[in-house]
Amino acid sequence: MISQTVFLIIFLFLFVRTENRGSETLGYPVKLFLDFDPLILITTLFSSHAVPAALFISLVTIVFTMLFGRVFCGWVCPLGTLNNAVLSFSRSP
Repeated sequence: MISQTVFLIIFLFLFVRTENRGSETLGYPVKLFLDFDPLILITTLFSSHAVPAALFISLVTIVFTMLFGRVFCGWVCPLGTLNNAVLSFSRSP
């Protein structure tokens, strides 16, 4: 739960940092966070038919998932954090 909260705060900070500053590319901290997502790797691979340079960063996530279970979805993904929060509020009397 602590890691989910920390990564949700990081995600919200990076979300604010994605404002348009006249460039069509994402800045360093936002791009790095998104490069850890293997699903973004797969969609980029299918859409561009090329292996992106971020492949190695996504492989880190895949290796950790194979060793420790649902690393990205369970610990890092902000959607999973929000789903857990809504679920805990819906179970309260």
